Amino acid sequence: MESMRKVKVCHLTSAHPVDDARIFYKECISLYEEGYEVSLVVPNTEETIRNGVSIHSFKRQKKGRMHRFYTIVKLVYNRAVELDADIYHLHDPELLSIALKLKRKTGAKVIFDSHEDVEKQLLNKIWIRRYQRTFIAFLYARFEKFICKRIDGVISVTPTICKRFSKINPKVELI
Repeated sequence: MESMRKVKVCHLTSAHPVDDARIFYKECISLYEEGYEVSLVVPNTEETIRNGVSIHSFKRQKKGRMHRFYTIVKLVYNRAVELDADIYHLHDPELLSIALKLKRKTGAKVIFDSHEDVEKQLLNKIWIRRYQRTFIAFLYARFEKFICKRIDGVISVTPTICKRFSKINPKVELI
């Protein structure tokens, strides 16, 4: 009798460490224990298999936010495509910029895990000039809404954030 192929889930982060409690311990290991083939793309770590999860790394240099938004996102995208997953789980707001491209290129499902309310956080970032914060937060909110409306689901950490996303995408879960 032929066994069924395991569903491949690939978690992507451009910023979190390999041992992030939410990503690695709560999500990756839990999926592995449920029978999924799980990969984690994460910066600056050893490529290995840990607790059943395949760790894939890329070199992230500390060159500032703009470097992270552009160069690092491309590195994450390239690793993601190489892994050819069935589901891509994005953990950082800047990775939304590759969500639709991943869907088109791979045909996979794409999920965004919103760990925080980015729009509200932008209003308090001291590295953004005070007079630009409202406009940047507005632009981010429009971008996030545009992408999240077109992806396969959103996961978040609070009922308030989940309620906001449920107005954009009917597939929202609280974890």
